[in-house]
Amino acid sequence: MSLEQQIENLAGRVGGVEKQQEKTNNLLSEILAVLQRDGLPPATDNVVQLDEAAAPDDEAPTKEPEPEDEAPEDTPEDEAATLEATRDALMAFNSDHGRPATIALIERFIDVGAKPILGSIPEGKYAEVIAACAEEPEKAAA
Repeated sequence: MSLEQQIENLAGRVGGVEKQQEKTNNLLSEILAVLQRDGLPPATDNVVQLDEAAAPDDEAPTKEPEPEDEAPEDTPEDEAATLEATRDALMAFNSDHGRPATIALIERFIDVGAKPILGSIPEGKYAEVIAACAEEPEKAAA
């Protein structure tokens, strides 16, 4: 293979890499936009499930409609238990009692092995976390 052919071959490879890099950058921009918007992942109805994407068309899993339960009425306590309120309570707790006590408190509400960060706390436990932040560190970590 001549030098000119090798150069053309490499130029083609570089072009392919640049296109892939552009696609990757676009995906990263979309991910950052979602994270910056709310700090929350997209709704699951917009996400293709892995088993659906991997299954061939003739073996596509059938999705049964989920029964619709009546939503419980929100109490004022539940309305106050937002991500922002939980973040504020944890920051105040951290300022008053320090990082080790805050990590111990968060670990009470997350799955085993999960990082002790706000994003690991299930949304349904925000009110409990806020209440625990009002307790003394010894009680909150128990």
